[in-house]
Amino acid sequence: EKHQQETQIKIPETAKIKRLKSMNKAESSETSNGDHHKVELSRKRSKSAAEDNKKQTNDDDTKVVYKPSDFKIVKEVGEGSYGRVYLAKRVSDKKKVAIKMLDKHHLIKSQKVEHVMREKKILSEFSHPNLIELVGTFQDEDNLYFVLGYEENGDLAGMLKKMSKLPIEIIRYYSAQLVGVLQYIHFNGIVHRD
Repeated sequence: EKHQQETQIKIPETAKIKRLKSMNKAESSETSNGDHHKVELSRKRSKSAAEDNKKQTNDDDTKVVYKPSDFKIVKEVGEGSYGRVYLAKRVSDKKKVAIKMLDKHHLIKSQKVEHVMREKKILSEFSHPNLIELVGTFQDEDNLYFVLGYEENGDLAGMLKKMSKLPIEIIRYYSAQLVGVLQYIHFNGIVHRD
Protein backbone atom coordinates (compact mmCIF):
# COMPACT_ATOMS: atom_id res chain seq x y z
CA GLU A 1 0.00 0.00 0.00
CA LYS A 2 1.43 3.34 -1.08
CA HIS A 3 1.75 6.12 1.48
CA GLN A 4 0.76 9.50 0.06
CA GLN A 5 1.72 12.79 1.65
CA GLU A 6 -1.04 15.36 1.75
CA THR A 7 -0.52 19.07 2.10
CA GLN A 8 -2.59 20.39 4.98
CA ILE A 9 -4.14 23.78 4.31
CA LYS A 10 -5.82 25.67 7.08
CA ILE A 11 -8.98 27.38 5.85
CA PRO A 12 -9.58 30.54 7.86
CA GLU A 13 -13.05 31.00 9.37
CA THR A 14 -13.50 34.37 7.67
CA ALA A 15 -10.94 34.84 4.95
CA LYS A 16 -10.90 38.28 3.39
CA ILE A 17 -9.87 38.63 -0.20
CA LYS A 18 -8.21 41.88 -1.09
CA ARG A 19 -10.10 42.38 -4.29
CA LEU A 20 -13.80 43.10 -4.38
CA LYS A 21 -14.74 39.43 -4.46
CA SER A 22 -16.13 36.92 -1.95
CA MET A 23 -19.39 35.72 -0.45
CA ASN A 24 -22.98 36.67 0.31
CA LYS A 25 -25.04 33.62 1.32
CA ALA A 26 -24.10 31.17 4.00
CA GLU A 27 -22.02 28.52 2.27
CA SER A 28 -20.43 25.36 3.63
CA SER A 29 -17.47 23.44 2.41
CA GLU A 30 -16.16 20.17 3.74
CA THR A 31 -12.41 19.85 4.34
CA SER A 32 -10.51 16.61 3.86
CA ASN A 33 -10.90 15.72 7.55
CA GLY A 34 -14.66 16.27 7.47
CA ASP A 35 -14.86 19.58 9.31
CA HIS A 36 -17.50 21.98 8.07
CA HIS A 37 -16.82 25.71 7.82
CA LYS A 38 -19.80 28.00 7.57
CA VAL A 39 -19.42 31.62 6.58
CA GLU A 40 -22.35 34.00 6.83
CA LEU A 41 -23.09 37.29 5.18
CA SER A 42 -23.10 40.20 7.56
CA ARG A 43 -24.32 43.41 5.95
CA LYS A 44 -23.73 45.23 9.20
CA ARG A 45 -20.25 45.91 10.47
CA SER A 46 -19.27 44.07 13.63
CA LYS A 47 -19.61 46.01 16.89
CA SER A 48 -15.87 46.33 17.44
CA ALA A 49 -15.22 47.62 13.92
CA ALA A 50 -18.14 50.03 14.15
CA GLU A 51 -16.92 51.34 17.50
CA ASP A 52 -13.40 51.67 16.12
CA ASN A 53 -14.73 53.76 13.24
CA LYS A 54 -16.74 56.09 15.49
CA LYS A 55 -13.56 57.58 16.96
CA GLN A 56 -13.16 60.31 14.37
CA THR A 57 -15.28 60.85 11.30
CA ASN A 58 -15.33 63.68 8.85
CA ASP A 59 -18.18 65.20 6.85
CA ASP A 60 -17.76 63.21 3.65
CA ASP A 61 -17.96 59.46 3.09
CA THR A 62 -14.67 58.55 4.77
CA LYS A 63 -14.74 56.38 7.87
CA VAL A 64 -11.91 57.87 9.97
CA VAL A 65 -9.64 60.86 9.48
CA TYR A 66 -5.98 60.23 10.23
CA LYS A 67 -2.67 62.04 9.84
CA PRO A 68 0.71 60.55 8.80
CA SER A 69 2.06 60.62 12.37
CA ASP A 70 -0.72 58.21 13.43
CA PHE A 71 1.18 55.37 11.71
CA LYS A 72 4.60 53.77 11.63
CA ILE A 73 5.49 52.17 8.29
CA VAL A 74 6.84 48.63 8.68
CA LYS A 75 7.55 47.64 5.07
CA GLU A 76 6.32 47.85 1.49
CA VAL A 77 4.03 44.93 0.64
CA GLY A 78 2.86 45.72 -2.87
CA GLU A 79 2.57 48.07 -5.78
CA GLY A 80 -0.48 48.91 -7.85
CA SER A 81 -1.39 50.99 -10.87
CA TYR A 82 -1.58 54.23 -8.93
CA GLY A 83 0.84 53.78 -6.05
CA ARG A 84 2.36 51.57 -3.38
CA VAL A 85 0.92 49.60 -0.46
CA TYR A 86 2.65 49.45 2.92
CA LEU A 87 2.21 47.39 6.05
CA ALA A 88 1.99 49.86 8.93
CA LYS A 89 1.11 49.91 12.61
CA ARG A 90 -1.27 52.42 14.11
CA VAL A 91 0.73 54.21 16.82
CA SER A 92 -2.19 54.40 19.28
CA ASP A 93 -2.79 50.64 19.58
CA LYS A 94 -0.18 48.90 17.37
CA LYS A 95 -2.94 47.53 15.12
CA LYS A 96 -1.61 46.37 11.75
CA VAL A 97 -3.09 48.13 8.72
CA ALA A 98 -2.32 48.38 5.02
CA ILE A 99 -1.74 51.90 3.75
CA LYS A 100 -2.31 52.49 0.06
CA MET A 101 -0.32 55.57 -0.97
CA LEU A 102 -1.55 57.21 -4.19
CA ASP A 103 0.50 59.88 -5.95
CA LYS A 104 -1.80 62.87 -6.58
CA HIS A 105 0.22 64.18 -9.52
CA HIS A 106 0.13 60.78 -11.25
CA LEU A 107 -3.64 60.51 -10.65
CA ILE A 108 -4.24 63.93 -12.19
CA LYS A 109 -1.89 63.29 -15.12
CA SER A 110 -3.50 59.91 -15.90
CA GLN A 111 -7.01 61.32 -15.33
CA LYS A 112 -7.78 58.76 -12.62
CA VAL A 113 -8.92 61.11 -9.84
CA GLU A 114 -12.60 60.32 -10.39
CA HIS A 115 -11.87 56.58 -10.46
CA VAL A 116 -10.00 56.72 -7.13
CA MET A 117 -12.70 58.85 -5.50
CA ARG A 118 -15.32 56.33 -6.66
CA GLU A 119 -13.24 53.50 -5.18
CA LYS A 120 -13.02 55.41 -1.88
CA LYS A 121 -16.77 55.97 -1.84
CA ILE A 122 -17.54 52.32 -2.56
CA LEU A 123 -15.11 51.02 0.05
CA SER A 124 -16.45 53.42 2.66
CA GLU A 125 -20.08 52.38 2.06
CA PHE A 126 -19.65 48.61 1.84
CA SER A 127 -19.44 46.29 4.82
CA HIS A 128 -18.94 42.62 4.10
CA PRO A 129 -16.85 40.02 5.92
CA ASN A 130 -14.91 39.20 2.77
CA LEU A 131 -14.24 42.69 1.48
CA ILE A 132 -11.22 44.59 2.66
CA GLU A 133 -12.31 47.39 5.00
CA LEU A 134 -11.52 51.06 4.41
CA VAL A 135 -10.56 52.11 7.95
CA GLY A 136 -9.89 55.76 7.08
CA THR A 137 -8.07 58.21 4.83
CA PHE A 138 -5.68 61.14 4.96
CA GLN A 139 -3.60 63.18 2.54
CA ASP A 140 -0.58 65.41 2.30
CA GLU A 141 0.63 67.75 -0.42
CA ASP A 142 1.76 64.93 -2.73
CA ASN A 143 -0.27 61.83 -1.85
CA LEU A 144 -3.65 60.41 -0.89
CA TYR A 145 -3.59 57.59 1.67
CA PHE A 146 -6.20 54.87 2.12
CA VAL A 147 -5.92 53.06 5.46
CA LEU A 148 -7.18 49.52 4.87
CA GLY A 149 -7.61 46.41 6.97
CA TYR A 150 -4.50 44.23 6.81
CA GLU A 151 -4.78 40.52 6.11
CA GLU A 152 -1.89 38.43 7.48
CA ASN A 153 -2.59 35.58 5.07
CA GLY A 154 -2.49 37.73 1.96
CA ASP A 155 -4.91 37.46 -0.92
CA LEU A 156 -6.15 34.72 -3.21
CA ALA A 157 -3.77 35.75 -6.01
CA GLY A 158 -0.82 35.32 -3.65
CA MET A 159 -2.02 31.86 -2.63
CA LEU A 160 -2.39 30.84 -6.27
CA LYS A 161 1.22 31.91 -6.95
CA LYS A 162 2.52 29.83 -4.02
CA MET A 163 0.64 26.64 -4.87
CA SER A 164 0.70 24.92 -8.23
CA LYS A 165 -2.50 22.97 -7.56
CA LEU A 166 -5.29 23.73 -5.09
CA PRO A 167 -7.31 20.97 -3.43
CA ILE A 168 -10.97 20.87 -4.47
CA GLU A 169 -12.08 21.84 -0.94
CA ILE A 170 -10.12 25.09 -1.17
CA ILE A 171 -11.47 25.82 -4.65
CA ARG A 172 -15.04 25.30 -3.42
CA TYR A 173 -14.48 27.43 -0.33
CA TYR A 174 -13.10 30.44 -2.18
CA SER A 175 -15.47 30.07 -5.13
CA ALA A 176 -18.43 30.37 -2.76
CA GLN A 177 -16.89 33.50 -1.26
CA LEU A 178 -16.22 35.04 -4.68
CA VAL A 179 -19.77 34.43 -5.85
CA GLY A 180 -21.17 35.84 -2.62
CA VAL A 181 -19.23 39.10 -2.80
CA LEU A 182 -20.10 39.55 -6.46
CA GLN A 183 -23.77 39.10 -5.52
CA TYR A 184 -23.34 41.61 -2.68
CA ILE A 185 -21.74 44.30 -4.84
CA HIS A 186 -24.18 43.74 -7.72
CA PHE A 187 -27.09 43.96 -5.28
CA ASN A 188 -25.64 47.31 -4.20
CA GLY A 189 -25.47 48.62 -7.77
CA ILE A 190 -21.79 48.10 -8.54
CA VAL A 191 -20.45 46.20 -11.54
CA HIS A 192 -16.91 44.92 -10.99
CA ARG A 193 -14.88 44.25 -14.14
CA ASP A 194 -11.63 42.75 -12.76
